[in-house]
Amino acid sequence: MRLLILAIILLLPACSRPQGPPPLKPEVLDQAYTTALKKWDIDKDGTADCHDLGLWRTGIFNGLDINRDDFLDQDEFASAAWADVTFQIVQFDVVDRSGDNLISRPEFARVNNSDFGRLDDNGNCTIERAELENWVREKMRADRRAGVGRKDKKPKSDRPRF
Repeated sequence: MRLLILAIILLLPACSRPQGPPPLKPEVLDQAYTTALKKWDIDKDGTADCHDLGLWRTGIFNGLDINRDDFLDQDEFASAAWADVTFQIVQFDVVDRSGDNLISRPEFARVNNSDFGRLDDNGNCTIERAELENWVREKMRADRRAGVGRKDKKPKSDRPRF
């Protein structure tokens, strides 16, 4: 009987723990949202949306188009991976839909952005605060699973990467 009572006493605290992730501190969410807006709100209208993504891509294309002919050849496209992580995965032949060995502005603009898409959960072309909160929670869970923040493991960065 004493053993049963002891087992109940030991198990009760485990059962009363709150389920799910702890609430995010408002300052953590504010910092993450501010960081996302710094990267994605190109037109500075207070929202990060597909219009901003188009402006982002136009800036990247302009920087890559060394000879200013409004097309990217394979040599120019090779630097795209440094400007946008999406192009570390997407190959030249996939972007060059016309097959003319040149990438036009419309072909370049059609490539989905992996960072923006990861944040825009509902696909409405706007990064909303709730979507960012979900992303931060998932990132924190992944970091905990990977041991980031433990004293025996050193994180690469203390800020979320967008």
